[in-house]
Amino acid sequence: MRYIFIIGSLILAVIGGCGRSSFRGSDVKPPIPPDTFLSSVPTNLSKSASAIFYFYCNKETCIYECALDGGTWEACISPKTYTGLKDGSHTFSVRARYRGGNVDATPATYSWIVDTFPPNTAVISGPFAFTNDTSSTFVFTSSEPGSTFECRLDTAEYVSCTLPRTYTGLIEGNHIFSVRAIDPAGNVDPTPAIYLWSIDTTPPDTSIIAGPNSLTNQTSATFSFTSIDGSTFECRIDSGVYGICSSPMTYIGLSEGNYTFSVRARDLAGNVDPTPDTYSWTISFHWRATSIIEAPTKREFHTAVWTGSEMIIWGGHSGVSLTNSGGKYNPITDIWLATSTLGAPEPRCWHTAVWTGNEMIVWGGPITYSGGKYSPTTDSWQATTFTDVPSGRYSHSAVWTGTEMIVWGGWDGNLLNTGGRYTP
Repeated sequence: MRYIFIIGSLILAVIGGCGRSSFRGSDVKPPIPPDTFLSSVPTNLSKSASAIFYFYCNKETCIYECALDGGTWEACISPKTYTGLKDGSHTFSVRARYRGGNVDATPATYSWIVDTFPPNTAVISGPFAFTNDTSSTFVFTSSEPGSTFECRLDTAEYVSCTLPRTYTGLIEGNHIFSVRAIDPAGNVDPTPAIYLWSIDTTPPDTSIIAGPNSLTNQTSATFSFTSIDGSTFECRIDSGVYGICSSPMTYIGLSEGNYTFSVRARDLAGNVDPTPDTYSWTISFHWRATSIIEAPTKREFHTAVWTGSEMIIWGGHSGVSLTNSGGKYNPITDIWLATSTLGAPEPRCWHTAVWTGNEMIVWGGPITYSGGKYSPTTDSWQATTFTDVPSGRYSHSAVWTGTEMIVWGGWDGNLLNTGGRYTP
């Protein structure tokens, strides 16, 4: 009973005495608010429109609230994922709550930038489109500052590169340079800038295809020339300075004398023909001797025809005997070539000769009615027919009408007033 009383007295003491209690409830401290920490965040410059955050608190058990870009706090758990983020700056905040009431007054925050747009790359300078330089240097840029670059040549793999990018020891042919920028966020330009050019180290070859006669009395001269690989030409006369020209090239007001025309081609890559083509000619208002090298033996009473490009002489008398030899003379080259005697008519003089356009016809001579057709192209003879031939004669005349040879008159011991027409 005493034990009970003591307890009862304690209870009475607690609830009695001027309304004050001997137990001081203020000595019990409220719980300390939690601290919030981030353990994993996106890179501060991200090319992803998504972001994942991992976080924790310093208490055994916390609940969390998250906010994005200063928005409303919402209950969340770790990890917290955001998708479809717009490009630009963002800020994530998270705070822990402990036992339902104590909230972290200093939430953990993290700011980062989202950049999902790739940069654009441009080549600022490079070699000429056609060049003979086996080294090439490129300068390029990106639309986003701070970008790095990857380059490649032709079909090789992309490799990291810096400004400027130089290639040496390149081979002849077409080449492609490609470069792409990578911005600080890691976005790669999906459409690299490309640059096309061609290397050509082979010089062109120049050819003169037409010029004046090698000997002429004309004071003007026109030249035509060409080059398979040439785009422009440079011309000069004698030892003058080369100047830009085009085909045909005409010179006027030239004086009498010897001249040499030179022309060289320059291709698109800048290669110049190291061996210009040349053409020499002479302007003269006087007589000049023909060459006697390989010329026929001296003679008289022979004939001569003009083919359009050369003179053909045939037959005659050497002062000792008759001959059936002859020669072809080219005034441009000043060269003689002998005519064949195989199948030629028998030797004669005082005969006649005409040019048909492709062959020479000779006929007659002292008391003979034979003749022959000579082709300078094949250097061959063919006898004329004896059917209905006029009587033999010499010192007669002959003309070519365009389709037939007509002979008339002459001497066979007596003067003649007869003739004949021959269709070859």
